[in-house]
Amino acid sequence: MKPSLKKLLIHHEGLRLNPYVDSLGYPTIGVGHKIKPITHAKAMELLQEDIDIATDFAMKFRWFDKLSKVRKDVIVSMIFNMGLKRFKTFKRMITALQRGDFCTAGDELVDSQYHVQVGQRAEDLADMLRTDMRM
Repeated sequence: MKPSLKKLLIHHEGLRLNPYVDSLGYPTIGVGHKIKPITHAKAMELLQEDIDIATDFAMKFRWFDKLSKVRKDVIVSMIFNMGLKRFKTFKRMITALQRGDFCTAGDELVDSQYHVQVGQRAEDLADMLRTDMRM
């Protein structure tokens, strides 16, 4: 596509980096790109990409490799949900994880604003940390 055509389309369509509803009521993003439903397979592909990203972030913690599969899944789930920056604010939980004190780590998870926000999800994850058993 020629740069001049891109400029013309951006001029007429606008450039939006966040989703919006266009003049005909369609969810749209970018330069007039309609957001369409996706297949189950595509949703699973996107999920795997996001899991891979969260796992890469989790692996930055030296103690992560020493965790069981269940406890690794808890950490990846939290990073997936809240992002690495917010996860890093769980300093007491992270310190407990470094020490291998999984009961305290679970308690710290429940004693957080995150628990207030997500409720049962945080309780499930805390139980998984404490017991090393999947829900």
